[in-house]
Amino acid sequence: MQNKQKFMDLFTEHYEFPNLADVSVISKDENTGILFEYVPNSYLKGYVNSVKLIAGYGVTRYTSIADKNIDLIYINSNISDYDDDVVLLAKSDEGLYYFFYFDCDVSDCMIGTLNYKNMKQEEVVSLFDEWAKEHNKYMFTRYTRENEKPDDTNTLFKIDVKRLKGWIS
Repeated sequence: MQNKQKFMDLFTEHYEFPNLADVSVISKDENTGILFEYVPNSYLKGYVNSVKLIAGYGVTRYTSIADKNIDLIYINSNISDYDDDVVLLAKSDEGLYYFFYFDCDVSDCMIGTLNYKNMKQEEVVSLFDEWAKEHNKYMFTRYTRENEKPDDTNTLFKIDVKRLKGWIS
């Protein structure tokens, strides 16, 4: 029986608190991925506006979806209006996949690139979707209500990335 590949396993190099002046997040070697952890959200914003978004989710950590004004993120493309974590997947013109994790407190965000040009976009999106669902359940249980079971219908918000217009901030 073959083990199913997981989204985070695609990142072959991990850097915590990287010195952003000395290391590039761009994965140059085929079949590799680079992930920067604990970076400011301003660093992510420098990249997210230069690639094409293909998938995204709002993750429930602190508040329920019912407590959020979700339409605000579509009105001005300000993902911080979600008041919780947002994860996005994008693709560049060069074929690299970009992963963005916007932490709502802005200090421990993540950004990664995947140089898997031999993988179909549907495969990468499927792995990202599975990871987002698993991660959401983990965050929901850890930060909100330990006695409640997370339900994707009320704790995970699928962002319609085509509705995000203009500069994403």
